[in-house]
Order: sequence, then structure tokens, then C-alpha cells
Amino acid sequence: MGPRAYLLLRAMAAVVLMVAFFALALALAVALAVLGIAAFTALGDIRPGRAMVLVALLGAACLFAAVLILWSMLPRIDRFEAPGPELRESDAPRLFAMIREIAARAGQQPPAHVYLVEDVNAFVAERGGWMGLGSRRVMGLGLPLLEILCVDELRAVIAHEFGHFHGGDTKLGPWIYKTRAAMGRIIVNLRDTITADNVDNAWLAMAIGFVRATRYPFEWFGAGYMRITQAISRSQEYGADALAARLCGSDVCASALRRVTPGAIGYSAFRTHEVAGFLDRGFRPPLLDGFRRFLDDDAVRKGLNELAEQPESADPYDSHPPTELRVAAVQRLACPSPSIKDERRATVLLDDLADLEERLFAGEDGRPAPKLIPWDGLIDDVLVPQWRQSLVTHHRLLEGLTCASLPLATDDIRRRFHRGRGLDISSASADEVVHMFIQLVAIDMSLALLERGFVGRNVPGQPLRFERHGDVVEPAAELFAAQGGETSPEAWRQRLAQLGLLHHDLGQIEAFRQQVAEPEAIWG
Repeated sequence: MGPRAYLLLRAMAAVVLMVAFFALALALAVALAVLGIAAFTALGDIRPGRAMVLVALLGAACLFAAVLILWSMLPRIDRFEAPGPELRESDAPRLFAMIREIAARAGQQPPAHVYLVEDVNAFVAERGGWMGLGSRRVMGLGLPLLEILCVDELRAVIAHEFGHFHGGDTKLGPWIYKTRAAMGRIIVNLRDTITADNVDNAWLAMAIGFVRATRYPFEWFGAGYMRITQAISRSQEYGADALAARLCGSDVCASALRRVTPGAIGYSAFRTHEVAGFLDRGFRPPLLDGFRRFLDDDAVRKGLNELAEQPESADPYDSHPPTELRVAAVQRLACPSPSIKDERRATVLLDDLADLEERLFAGEDGRPAPKLIPWDGLIDDVLVPQWRQSLVTHHRLLEGLTCASLPLATDDIRRRFHRGRGLDISSASADEVVHMFIQLVAIDMSLALLERGFVGRNVPGQPLRFERHGDVVEPAAELFAAQGGETSPEAWRQRLAQLGLLHHDLGQIEAFRQQVAEPEAIWG
């Protein structure tokens, strides 16, 4: 079967499924309306009493469900919202030249708009209009994606996206997604618009249950619809990969595919654990610089490589095939790679990364992006004030303690918490209590090290450390080693003496108590 015939078959399948869904919805709505009208018509022949009330409730439930189905199945106008700042050609002339070149080779028009997104992802769509009519082509490119790919690999990714235009996938997309949306609205509205949770009347609760039960045909149809349309989506991915392989080479396409999944996992971890907390407080570390350093960490790289080597499970509801199957498919095509390679990081195609990062985090309503602070600068500007707040809040846990007299046994640590200001640890495990206490002590020790001339180093993917004259300290890691027995009590005392912390009073917080306006907890 040729590509055009297969495209026609996919289009016919999508249209048939859409027609079947709307026919089901309309037929069920009409049947419910007829049943409801018949119930109210029959009221004239029923004596007043429970039977009349029951029939009236049944009629009302049928009419209500019919109206709800009809309202939910109406297509909505696609009001396009930009997924990020729009890239101008002046921002990335080399990138736009690449997009136009690939579009020409694929026999496609370039997108009308290109957007920058904060994700390891790329996408194309035809947005706006109604059911795909009057829409315009848009492309989204993730800034972190450009960080993990070389120029040749990005070229293959963009070629893959043009494969979706070439295969007509973006024409089918609106029909499939609008049908899914209508189906979802019907199911949710029938299930959640009214509930019987707080209804005392048994008959009224029964009528509500009847309305909610009318969603089941749509749930059954929806399960089959999702399996079929997701299979169509998976075939679209193979078709787009094939075009990318023909335009850019099988090896380049396979290399890009292998990078994306671990890169996406890595960026999610980086964003959650290294960036989100600072953004929540109104500060912004350099994104790409931090992500690059995060990926360069040996432990992070090893973990991501292990994840990439694990086989992905195939699911009939997945929109994309497993990566290893996609790689095998493009390699079977054996398309030659370009003779001239460009293995530079793809961000070289962007002119002003700092400006693009700022625009990426700026508010849609014109609010400026959070204040930019270097990674090491975050220690003084963000972490130190936060640490001081935490110590003021929980100072009673450390009162009367020096580093040398720290309780390291789990039972002793739990007893300290019972003296803390009403802290409820009844639901916390022993490990969680130890972790809380060690983190609080590590905060105090970190402040003490800064006072003694140590310089804080904040490297994404690595524990916070402090350096002075070649001596490197990781307070939390060293405390956990002492608490867990990896460091002997004698070696721990020697280490504290070496750092000048052996007799450091952990309860002395008056020096900065006045600097803290509103204490903040270090844990929830």
C-alpha cells in the first residue's frame, strides 16, 4: 500500500469513528428525550402518589441527560493560546533558515509561527479555526531540547515534525482531538454535573444515578476509540520518522530518538529539584547553564543512561511507539547520513540565549521574568535567608546542643522532636524524622561554615558544598555518614575539630533572629 492510499485509509478511519461517535451521542440523546417526553405525557393517566413522583423524576432525568449530551457534543471553537514566546527570525536567523530548507525538501510550507517552549519536546499543529478549517501552521521547539541535541539531530527532529505535515497528520488531528474532547465533556458532565452524595431522598438519588449511568455507553465507545486513534497516532510517528530518515539519514535520526527520552526525564528532574523552588520564591537561575551542568554530572549521566537502556513497555493507549522500535524502524531504512556533519550543540542556532530565557519565564500579562541570579549567588540571596527562617522556627530542636554532643541515634533524635514546638511526628517514619533533624543541623552547620570563610558552591545535580583552602565540606552528606555509622565517632570528632565546629553551639540564633520577618518551615 502506497503512502497516499495509507493516508486515505487513516483519514477514512478517523472520519468513520467521528461520525459513529456523534451518531451514538445523537441517537442516545434523542432516545432519552423521547423517553422523557413520554414519561411526562403519561403523568395524566397516573394517580397522584409515589408512582407519579417516580415517573416525573424519570422523565426529568431523561430530559436533563439528553440536554447535557447535546450541549456537550457541540464542537468548540479552537481558541489558540501561545505555548510560549514566539521566536522571531531576528532571534534565530540560522534556525529559521534550517526550517525553510527542510520545509522545501519535504515539499511543505513552513509554519506561520514558531514558539519557544520550556520542555524537551517539539511539535507542529494547525491551530485556530473550526475543526481545522481556517487554521494556521505552528511549530513549537523546546529550549532544553536544543541543549541536548546537536545541530544535525535537531535537523532530524524538525524533519520529523514536517513529516506530520507531509502525512496529513495535522489535518486529521483536529477531527480526532475534537471528537475526544466532545467525548470527554459528555462523560465528565454526565458524571459530575450533579451527584447524589448529599441527597437524602432515595428516589431523587436514584434519578441522579440514572443520569450518571448514561455515560457508560460513551466510556465503552471511548475506550475503543482511544485504542484505534492511538494506533493511528503511532503509525503517524513511524511515517514522520521515515521522512526524517530520508532527509537527514537513518543514523542521525536514530541518535536524536535515543537522546530525547532520557533528556526529557533529566530535564523533569532538573526542573523539579533544582529550579522550581527558586522560581517559587521569585528568583531565576540560568536555565541552560544549570541544565548542562546537571547533565554533565557523572551520577546523573549514569542514571539517565541506565534509564535509556531499560526496555519501554508497549501500551495500546500510547500515542508514540517505544523508542527502540522507532530506532529499529529508521535503521532498517538504511538512509545515508550527510557527508558534512554538524555536531555543535543546537543552541548555536539561537543568537541571544539570555534574552530568550528571560522571555520564556516572563508572564503572559506582561509581568517581568523572575530576577536572574547565578547558581552560586542563590546561596547568599535565597538559601541563607531561608535557612535562617527555618532555624528561628525550629530552634528548640537544637537548644543546648553542640556539634560534638549531637544525638545520632534514632531514638535520641525522636526524643528531641517531642521537645520541639508542638511538632507532630506521629505519622512520620523513623527515617523521615532522622532526615528532618539532619537537614536542620546541616543548615546550621552551613551558616557556621560561611561565617568561617568557606565559600558555598551550588552545582546542579550535586550536593551543596562549601570550600576553603582546598577543603571541601558537604554538611548533609557528612552528617548522614556519621549518623549511619559510615564515619566512626572518633573520626567525626576529628572532622568537626578540623572545621572548627567541634564546640559550635547549635542553639545560638540570636545573631540573625531580628533579620527574619516571617519564619518558614524546612518541611511541610
